Amino acid sequence: MAATKYTYSISGDFPNAKVATDKLSDQIEASSIATALDCINTHGDDCDIWFEDALSGADQTTLDGVVAAHDGEPYELGGYGESDAEETTTSTEYQRKLRLSGDYAGGLYYVEWYCEIMCESQPGVSANSARSASDNSAGKIALRIRMDESDVLAETAWLPDSESGCYAPDSGFKRVTIAGGNHMIDMDFAATLAGQTVAMRNARMRLVGAE
Repeated sequence: MAATKYTYSISGDFPNAKVATDKLSDQIEASSIATALDCINTHGDDCDIWFEDALSGADQTTLDGVVAAHDGEPYELGGYGESDAEETTTSTEYQRKLRLSGDYAGGLYYVEWYCEIMCESQPGVSANSARSASDNSAGKIALRIRMDESDVLAETAWLPDSESGCYAPDSGFKRVTIAGGNHMIDMDFAATLAGQTVAMRNARMRLVGAE
């Protein structure tokens, strides 16, 4: 095995004439290239991509494609999103209220969230009796925080706070480790009793580095 260098022009081969080396490394390692990446160096207009051995013809074509798709934008180290408008649903299927997305550097983060939620009260069901119930007969609002449409970070269900259906605050945080790349974090809500109106407003989410 012999380390092999592949040199690209930053101004001519990269679409935005710039390189984010840590992001490019992750993109190469996430590709189908079989040979291990050694390092990436830039000097002047040259971007030297070193591998532990020579690439096959197919892998070099793949590398060309990775370079051609690389936007050169640095990773984000966190993010923030909000959605103030009141939104309602009567469905037991989750509805997205807020999405936070971006190209984030790999590492340890805290996902933090806040929102105000409401579930209409049911005739003849008081708040106290509803809170002591073990089933969903009084109806609840379900709240879910999910990453990349698969990894559930938190999921809760609230009973009505009062017979008049007042808003109540909900908040929390979760420590997560993510790989470098594009990620999405969703705040979703739903009714647990079909046909019952639930609502959410003043939603906030923040992703902040924990290191």
